[in-house]
Amino acid sequence: RYLMYKPETATRTDNLLERMLRLTKAKSLPLRLEIMLEDAFYQVKPPEGKRKQKKSKEPLELFVEHLVFDRLYKEEDEDLFLKLVRKLPWEGPASGWLKK
Repeated sequence: RYLMYKPETATRTDNLLERMLRLTKAKSLPLRLEIMLEDAFYQVKPPEGKRKQKKSKEPLELFVEHLVFDRLYKEEDEDLFLKLVRKLPWEGPASGWLKK
């Protein structure tokens, strides 16, 4: 996977993977080996339509994640953190996921 996404080696790795897949189709391999080779191929180069789409998050949600995961554990000033948390909009459309 590393070689596949590195610009210097991407085309060569892609050609080698395609050649490997063609050879497995041309030769009669045991079913177990054929499945293993196909799995390895699709681990390195997944099909275009099967990729997961990242869910876009609202700016408020990103800010809350930043507060909890970055500021809470890395900052020594807890009063500043609590002040920022108190300023969050606890009423409104975002309150459902915010109160979880």
